[in-house]
Order: sequence, then C-alpha cells, then structure tokens
Amino acid sequence: MIRRSRNVERLFRGIALTGYERHSHPTRSYNCFAYAVGDLFEWWGPRQYWPAGVNRGYALAGLINALAAVGFEICGMNSLPEKGFEKVVLYQNNNSEYTHAARLRPDGWWESKIGEYDDILHNTPTILEGRTYGKVACYMKRTIPDAVKARIAARKRARENQKW
Repeated sequence: MIRRSRNVERLFRGIALTGYERHSHPTRSYNCFAYAVGDLFEWWGPRQYWPAGVNRGYALAGLINALAAVGFEICGMNSLPEKGFEKVVLYQNNNSEYTHAARLRPDGWWESKIGEYDDILHNTPTILEGRTYGKVACYMKRTIPDAVKARIAARKRARENQKW
C-alpha cells in the first residue's frame, strides 16, 4: 500500500501522479538539510545548527560549504548513483538562495524531508522543482566512510546535547 501525505500533495501539485511515498510521520527534530546528510538530531540552518567555521547565510554557496565540512564535494549535474558514494541534490530559488536538499538511496529513489512535514521517497529530484523549492542547483557526493563518520559525529553531538 502506498502511503500519501496531504501536506506534500498541497505543496507539490501533481506529485501523486509521478511517484512518491510517505516514508515517516511529521517531525520537528530535523529538516531536509540535516536529513540529507544523515543527521536526525538537529535542524540545520544559519540560525540553528551549522558546521563550525562555515559562514552562515542563505546563499547556495554557504550550503555547499556546510556540506563540504561534512565530507561532500560537488559532482556537477550527475544524478545517478555511484558505487561507494552517498549523493545529495541541492535546490535553489531565483535569488540563488538554497531551499531544499534530498538524498539519493542506493536503489535510485530519493529521500526528502519536507519542512516540518513528512519524509518522503520520490523517483526523481525534478519532481520537487517549482514554486516551493525552485530548481535543482547541483549534486554533491561523499564517500561511504565519510558518511559513516559524519553520522557518528551527529550522534555524539546529540548525546552531548541530551537530544538522544
């Protein structure tokens, strides 16, 4: 049975026709940027958690630098899975401000945290393009060992801050 979300379908007209599934219930514990990098304990953003030493702000370059701080590197517009790598897609609006991030699963489906709403699985990153998130800006990747290290660090921070 495919699980749907009214909140998601209100934000993204036509998403139900192109392939998505609700993956979890709504939560305010983390947002799309945290979810994309595997941190389920923080809300990432310039006014919330942000990697140390990275300039805060809403410019796409700032988010790219934040993800670089946890092991990601730009890989152009390559949306295909690559063996040994975890991959994310970043979105931006017309002002070159970042709006969303999603993570590619090994099976080729994408995972997104939609604001305070649900986590969803979707079959293509372009399905979220439009009024809400703008357009796909770029893709980034990191090695699986770097992904594991970053998740361990996120759990350690969560324990230290009594969030886990």
